[in-house]
Amino acid sequence: MSTDLKISYAPPSGKPLGVTGWFRFGATLIRPLLNLIAKRDWRGVENLPKSGAAIAVCNHISYVDPLLFTHFLYDNGRAPRYLGKASLFKLPIIGRVLLGAGQIPVERETSVASDALQHAIAFLKAGHLLGVYPEGTLTRD
Repeated sequence: MSTDLKISYAPPSGKPLGVTGWFRFGATLIRPLLNLIAKRDWRGVENLPKSGAAIAVCNHISYVDPLLFTHFLYDNGRAPRYLGKASLFKLPIIGRVLLGAGQIPVERETSVASDALQHAIAFLKAGHLLGVYPEGTLTRD
């Protein structure tokens, strides 16, 4: 996979750092649904830096985790960039939104898998919030 991704390095401007049109599009579609199906009892907000580079870590126990965690972060002024399995980026609509929103595809178990790490480092150097699921996949325990 090419490392030539379209990346937004927009500086803070009163909206969450690095929000792209695609990120806003996804948030506009998904947030109302999440508000209906999930209770927002956000905890740990005091640990979230208001700006600058940071890594947000979360357990990945369901397919909705990235949506809910992003909802929490976005509601608190941050637009995370995630490392995600490359197959998601190949889905027709979802893939376009993920790439447009500046998410980082990981080609697992390939010679270019480390490219994702280089992109993650670039995002952090640009002051973005990087979201990471340490297990790298869904875990049920």
